[in-house]
Amino acid sequence: MIQQNIYMGNEGRKKLLNGVKKLANAVSSTLGPGGRNVIYRMGNATYITKDGVTVARHVNPPDVLEKMGADIIRQASEQSAHQAGDGTSTSAILTEAIASEGMKLIETGYNPISIQRGVISAAKTIANYIEENIKQECSPEQIHQIALVSTNWDKEIAHLVSEAVEKVGLDGSITINDSRSNESSSQFIAGLRVPRGWMSSYFVNNTTKQECILENPLILLSGIKLTNNQQIMPILQKVFNTKELRGRPLFIIAPDIESEVLQTLVINKIKGIINICAIKCPGYGDGMKREMEDLEVTLGGTYFTELLSRDFNSIREDDFATCEKIVCDKRYTTFLKGGGNPQRLKEHIDLLKEERDNCSPGSWEEDVLNKRIAKLAQGVCVLNIGGNSESELNEIKDRVDDAVCACQAALRSGVIPGGGSVLAKIKENKSIKFETGDESFNAGVNLMRKVLDIPLKTLLENAGVERPDVIIEKVAKAKGSIGFDIKTQKFVDMLEAGIIDPFSVCRCALENAAASAGLILTTETFLVDEQSEK
Repeated sequence: MIQQNIYMGNEGRKKLLNGVKKLANAVSSTLGPGGRNVIYRMGNATYITKDGVTVARHVNPPDVLEKMGADIIRQASEQSAHQAGDGTSTSAILTEAIASEGMKLIETGYNPISIQRGVISAAKTIANYIEENIKQECSPEQIHQIALVSTNWDKEIAHLVSEAVEKVGLDGSITINDSRSNESSSQFIAGLRVPRGWMSSYFVNNTTKQECILENPLILLSGIKLTNNQQIMPILQKVFNTKELRGRPLFIIAPDIESEVLQTLVINKIKGIINICAIKCPGYGDGMKREMEDLEVTLGGTYFTELLSRDFNSIREDDFATCEKIVCDKRYTTFLKGGGNPQRLKEHIDLLKEERDNCSPGSWEEDVLNKRIAKLAQGVCVLNIGGNSESELNEIKDRVDDAVCACQAALRSGVIPGGGSVLAKIKENKSIKFETGDESFNAGVNLMRKVLDIPLKTLLENAGVERPDVIIEKVAKAKGSIGFDIKTQKFVDMLEAGIIDPFSVCRCALENAAASAGLILTTETFLVDEQSEK
């Protein structure tokens, strides 16, 4: 029998904090070069990983209220991964540290709302200070160093990742596949990536990565909104009733799909009638038309618009675009080896280059055309990762995924000295001007400053370094980019040694941790549905 229990104030917050600590402890054990692996079971398979966000997804405390706490910190970690591609472990341990210290302040009579405001204000001030005074642009050499750190100093894998990131840039796409042997390699193939993800999680068929992967799909390119089932039925019937098409997955791209139509697609997916996935068209307005034209040229098929002389009722087999494989996650969709005519693609790229040459130098139009040309011409890099066992393969793929995300984040946002040194120095920096307020607000600001050395402390403890407090003190007082190299256990110039972090990872970890911990501190009533012993 299910009954609802109500917890109030510190009693509820303490149980919530227990769940936060359990997840933070599990995730923090993976941090840094001295971090350990975590083993977990999913279904009938056992997996080993050192990826923070993967660990966070599989921590599931038995107590309902503790599970709520774990969910909050998990969301902070996943938000950091979503925004910056990395920083999940740092975000988790900072959330736990802020929440624990905040609880002590609340118990001594400080106002939780003001504490929350002070913490969030301080986090933003710190992030802005780092951006204005410490951040610098990322060089190709630093890309390789970031890949090296993210792959746990695996030189072979780091070389593959850094080479791929340098070649495809920010507009290209990198896909990670299983190798047919225990060797890892990379290849550049024709393909295209668009910034649109699946419209329903029911389309996901790879739950570990929250991806929908379709092999040899049929692709509908629609410039027409799908508002009712009468529009979509001729398409579904064509795929199901045509002998040559039956059994192939269907991928739909449309400006919008109303709930009635989306529900029909999901039902077909769940019942196994047709394996389906759908996304919205990339871009908006004229930008959407340009993106869909590029897709039509790359994938082939017919782009259905209001201007076309026929509609879906007369759809033919050759109206469907094709490709070898589609990988669709929550944010992006990658098309590998499109079925478009190579000569037509070449002519399309040449036409775009002519348009670009006629644009004013430095104009917005020139920038848009350069990005379109890069996406069409560079294609997709496929990293084929090998391992001696399935467990080892999955662990390596997690590290590769982390490295790719970290390198792209560094290209996008710049880099800062790594190893937790920047935050540790800021803790002792008296020149930073923080916003002030009432006593509780100021206590929140001081709380945020107090926990800034926690990432460095965790790195040192994971590596088994003796007297970590002494090391932290020396790092905090050291000038410039001097920090502690965990691997060699020496004080070095972090930038020269290549121990660097993407700035966006640091910013997201700070701000998401402050926001999530603030929610815990300002929650007063906890409604929990629990199983009664009766």
